[in-house]
Amino acid sequence: INGFTSPENAEEKQKLERALEKVQKVLHIVNENKGQQEKLRESLAIQNCFVQPEGESEVSLPYKDRLLTKYGRVKKVMVNANELNGKMMFVFSDTIVFAKKRDKFFVLRAVVPLNSLIIWEVPKKSPLEKQFAFQLVRSDVQQTITVCCDSTESRSQWFSIISEGIGAFLLG
Repeated sequence: INGFTSPENAEEKQKLERALEKVQKVLHIVNENKGQQEKLRESLAIQNCFVQPEGESEVSLPYKDRLLTKYGRVKKVMVNANELNGKMMFVFSDTIVFAKKRDKFFVLRAVVPLNSLIIWEVPKKSPLEKQFAFQLVRSDVQQTITVCCDSTESRSQWFSIISEGIGAFLLG
């Protein structure tokens, strides 16, 4: 801007600076929307990779407004003290999905709506505490899901993401 204006044209320089600010705001919005579209695309692609265990009904999981916030492998998942055969966890904006990877698909093991969850850390003296665990307690059915992670850092990341998701879902 300085190269195109002279000291005598201070007003012109201010107009150019305001125009530049407006263009930068528009670019920021465009880039944000582009990022959101990419997240939606990734989320739908992953949702379309879920399959039911053999002999069960079709999966009706895909939902266009569902956003994936985190996914990855966890050390162990127990539902009411019974270990699940599947250690992949997917945290979406409204749901948590536990699945087992099979080839290029994920076989569903449990689908848990965020609006029915309470999350808490395992007490310090519990044997599960050494397994870097936290628990998800469902309020709609009698079910406690214990998730064991590989490290304190991993447990903190999952705990934080899920807590934020529950809060956002309940407030939204």
